[in-house]
Amino acid sequence: MPNSLGGRSLGRALALAGLLASAVAVGRLGFGPATAHATSAIDLSATMDAAILAVEGNRPQEADTLLREIIEREPDHAGAALLLRELYTARGFELPVDETALQQTLGALGPDYRQTETDHFVVLSNGDSKWTRQRSALLERAHHQFSRVMNQLGLEVVPPQQKMLCVLIADHGDYQRFASLHDRVEAPWVAGYYASLSNRIVMYDDATGPTFERLAQQLGELDGQAEQAAMVAMDARQAGERDYARAAAEHARYMDSLAASERKRIEGVLREISDAKAVHEATHQVAFNCNLQSRAHQYPFWLTEGLATCFEPPDPRRAFGPDIASETREAEWDRVLDEGKQMPLRQLVGLVGLDHAHNNEEAAVAYAQAYALFRYLFRYEREALAAYFRDIQREPAGRISPKRQVELFEARFGDIEALERQWMRQERR
Repeated sequence: MPNSLGGRSLGRALALAGLLASAVAVGRLGFGPATAHATSAIDLSATMDAAILAVEGNRPQEADTLLREIIEREPDHAGAALLLRELYTARGFELPVDETALQQTLGALGPDYRQTETDHFVVLSNGDSKWTRQRSALLERAHHQFSRVMNQLGLEVVPPQQKMLCVLIADHGDYQRFASLHDRVEAPWVAGYYASLSNRIVMYDDATGPTFERLAQQLGELDGQAEQAAMVAMDARQAGERDYARAAAEHARYMDSLAASERKRIEGVLREISDAKAVHEATHQVAFNCNLQSRAHQYPFWLTEGLATCFEPPDPRRAFGPDIASETREAEWDRVLDEGKQMPLRQLVGLVGLDHAHNNEEAAVAYAQAYALFRYLFRYEREALAAYFRDIQREPAGRISPKRQVELFEARFGDIEALERQWMRQERR
């Protein structure tokens, strides 16, 4: 029924959630003798009924608590997930901000940071307002596309418990100092990160970073060559050397055109790198806060990073995710295959971090292979991939040994060596 929290949309969600809850209870209980499973279904149904009453009684915080209790026990409870999503689109009920985490982060950052909020994120930034708005919009875009892909996997997305925290640092040097001091992130190749302990993402303005400096140096050299060509043409005209002056002027125009073209290319490269980084880190944060991954569990590197790399967008205005190939990542994976640098699949499956990586190249190989494996399984083993995520979530909290990682993988995808042969045949077609 319509109510003061959300009107018709929430009313429809209440009705559908009630039907789904009943269907779940009936489907689980069956007509045989009572079992522990049946008792659990009754408990879930009773909790769902209580949540619906809380919504109808305009008690959103109580409803939130009850619905999350259901999701904790059954992550893909369709009725609870639906009602929880609708609850947070209702008028006057927004995701709260974790004020303790916010103030702790502000204390670490200093006084120059401004706070802005979107539907799902709270952003602290000392960069210019345009850059901050663009990054904030991209975070929401990542959340939207993540929800789309979760629907394809048949897994339920729920709102985070609080707005997710993002730190945008204008200067690369300040970013490195903050990362090292407050989140213990010191690898030089890390251009942005999600810190699971503090549950925040941290990024810097790429215009101040080493990649842009290298590209800007290349552009400066081209500009210098164009300027020199123009001076040669001018000197030739002043000396009355008409033929040489014409040739020099033509060369100067060519150099100007080349510099302009290179500037446009560099701007595009920088924009793609910056967008990919923002979406990559946002994907990590959303996955660990919106019911796909658990911060209490250790996940294999290929799964966590494969997921995030598959979302890196060539054009964030269009759909992106593992159902859409990334030209950049595909090219990197092709290079890894051509050079024979990929690690054995059994080794990759048991890998939980990049402690083995001693340089950017080794890290790049691992990321490329993680991207390729995740996308392959999403395309050809989607149901097993979804179940694999939930299998890990059901493991005891904490570290999962490489041996157990392999066991969980083979339980869903079969023999690793057989899958590897099938995968490589597909990749080399």
